[in-house]
Amino acid sequence: MPSELNQYQLRRPSRLAGITLVPVLLLDSQILQGCNKYHSSTVIRQRVDLGGAIGICSGDAGDDFATRFVERFVGLEKLEPAGHMSDDFLERLSGHPGVSMLEMLFEAMLAVDLSLAFTMNNLAPLDFAEVLPTSSPSQFDFVWQCTLPRLSAGAAQLGYRGLIDLLPESLLPSAQRETFDYDTRLAKLRKFALRRRRSLPTELLALAARRRGLPCEYLGGAYLLLGQGIEQTVINASSCTPAPAAQPRYRLHTRGDSGFPLARRTLVDETAAAQAAAAELGYPVRLRQAERPALTVQADSAHEIADAFARVQRSGTAVIVEEFVPGQLHSLLVVRNRLLAALLITPAIVRGDGRRTIGELIDELNRDPRRNAIRQHKVTVDDRLRDSLQRGGRHLEDVLDDGEELVLTSTGRVAAGATYTDVTGTVHPHNREVAVLAAASEGLPVAAIEFVSNDIEKSYRSNGGRILDIAARPPLHPYTWPCHGQGRDVSAAVLEFAFPRGRSGRIPLALVTGGKRAEQVAREANRILRLARKTVGLVLGRQALLDGRRVEPQTSSRHAAIPFLLSDPRVEAVVATMSARRVARRGLGFEHCGVTVILDSEDKNGSSESALTVLAKATSGLLIVTAANPLSKQLMAIREPQRLLLVAHSLRDGTVRRHLVSGGIAMFGEGRQGRAYIVIQKGREILAEIPTAALVDVRTAAPDREPITEQMLALALAYGTGLAHELFDNASSAASLVSPPIRDGGHT
Repeated sequence: MPSELNQYQLRRPSRLAGITLVPVLLLDSQILQGCNKYHSSTVIRQRVDLGGAIGICSGDAGDDFATRFVERFVGLEKLEPAGHMSDDFLERLSGHPGVSMLEMLFEAMLAVDLSLAFTMNNLAPLDFAEVLPTSSPSQFDFVWQCTLPRLSAGAAQLGYRGLIDLLPESLLPSAQRETFDYDTRLAKLRKFALRRRRSLPTELLALAARRRGLPCEYLGGAYLLLGQGIEQTVINASSCTPAPAAQPRYRLHTRGDSGFPLARRTLVDETAAAQAAAAELGYPVRLRQAERPALTVQADSAHEIADAFARVQRSGTAVIVEEFVPGQLHSLLVVRNRLLAALLITPAIVRGDGRRTIGELIDELNRDPRRNAIRQHKVTVDDRLRDSLQRGGRHLEDVLDDGEELVLTSTGRVAAGATYTDVTGTVHPHNREVAVLAAASEGLPVAAIEFVSNDIEKSYRSNGGRILDIAARPPLHPYTWPCHGQGRDVSAAVLEFAFPRGRSGRIPLALVTGGKRAEQVAREANRILRLARKTVGLVLGRQALLDGRRVEPQTSSRHAAIPFLLSDPRVEAVVATMSARRVARRGLGFEHCGVTVILDSEDKNGSSESALTVLAKATSGLLIVTAANPLSKQLMAIREPQRLLLVAHSLRDGTVRRHLVSGGIAMFGEGRQGRAYIVIQKGREILAEIPTAALVDVRTAAPDREPITEQMLALALAYGTGLAHELFDNASSAASLVSPPIRDGGHT
């Protein structure tokens, strides 16, 4: 974990007094996109120079430094109240000698970044953060996983300035002292994050998709693209369904013949109708909005109806008058005819101490770090709350007796500050059945049943339980992170409905990297896959083609062209060239690819060798290299034999023979009975034979000819995609795989 940095706690100076300290400097930063040399997903690398401050620890910064550090950085809003800082770090922070400057700086940056991610509703945990030494003893690289590079860069700056601002002048030179408003800069970054905030259902489903290894992309609003090319599905996360069509959030407004225990209700649009409905149902009754049922008002007598109706109809919506059902409110989540989770919902309550006012007790309640708009919401002090208190003869300025409890609202809605307790394991089978029946009757594969019962462990048949309504677009986070009890991974089950298991969601993405021949190999592989009647996207430099026709992504970047083609619902495979130098220096640009061809080194600065680790990590299928390539021996040492395909001109190559003996795959040329073949073999098993008279024989080839043709590498790539097997399996069509020699200009 980030806080475990003891190996970098370098020797402290024996005396700090009188030392002229070199300023702590924030040096260059870099974003490495997609799979990179540090991690399998995008990271930020921030270099820092601690200078003479390398020996400073928190214990040198004064008695109140640890308290102020905790207030500034540990106190930031985040998904988990405890944050990412370990108990060991927090304990050492206030001890002697304390925590090193290196650790404090790193933890400060991560704390700001995690808080900004939380503001965006980015719920993915930070699973990679590392401190790396450099050639300079005072300089270090901070590397951590990031989602939005601009925010992470801002977090690094703010964490750095925020920490420097806390240190006393005696520890840092005055040159680093400048006017700095930490709160203003943090608010500016949060405003930027808020503009990119995602809906919670969307983020939870995206998180479930990433855990399953599914490609996912935000399309704006609540829409999420799952999968690539022809394997993709667009879902509306707010309705948790592949169908993007809009549907009302709540159902069962007036049905009375449903066959399950539905609370009696009537839909009205004027006061007189509300009074008549209430008289028929019997008091007390509840009035609530039909379209936005967050506003609910109870009427205990006829003279309260007019006022209650006016308050509920403020927004101009129709009003539901329903019978008051005593008992506890529950939310039963049904997914695909199965009860997945159940919550007991308790309205917000304050408990008096004989000293503080109701308003002060609410302020204390809202300071609970769990009230972070995910686990719980804060209680909003507004006219609605004041009216509710006044109806009960209370005011915000009143002082409750010691131990006296006050229910602040009569609703159990998320935004009203209610608490949620998981009771999934205690729901009576009859109550489970009726919840499933209610969802099925409305044709909803995903629904939350609002169920009132005095005891959820007892059947509604004997206990008088009633269904109030059905939420057709339920939030998922209360079931995932209840206030009390066990959380349920409901998003995975919802995702399975929208995108059934067994589907990888991926189409073959084939990369050719290194050397001047990369474009020729990619063009030839494109030709073979199109020969197999596949719709292929081809990326050559900044040029993107779809089935041989030029297409224009929104930007001319090569790394914009690849996702552009992967998002096209017609595409069955993408073939792209890639610079090893670009991969080594800036990352792959995406996290996964299906098959990769690594050619000879394109330069002499080690780019191909540096990119090797990245490509091996990102490639889920075959990694293809010539047996003569010096990189082949490294790949044989780090890659499973069955996932490495060696290409050679002949089986006489010793490297190929050893690879086959270990169970690996190889492609080589072979002559039999006066005919030439290209053979693909795994261990002792021949997978395919391609008859060809165009196979280059290295023994008779001119000195300037490559011993392995671009065509053989393209054949290996096409085979690795798994999309052209019918051509390889059919002897009569296999010959058509071999085209005339490629000349300058090639073909698409």
